[in-house]
Amino acid sequence: MTSLSPPFPLTLCRPVEEVRSGAGLSLEPKFDGWRCQVLPGAGRLWSRHGTNLTAPFADISRAARQPQST
Repeated sequence: MTSLSPPFPLTLCRPVEEVRSGAGLSLEPKFDGWRCQVLPGAGRLWSRHGTNLTAPFADISRAARQPQST
């Protein structure tokens, strides 16, 4: 298994004329607020610029440390 070391570069949004649809595609509007990466299990959060957001968003960090149910 390959060991990964986050944070990872994020794909940034850009305006488009039309929205594609189909199998394997999803749409997620972002109206305002923060966008971050979460490392589940470890409860670590990063901004798109690599800033550690774990302490400022401690409640989300705690939730991300909880086991995931499927």
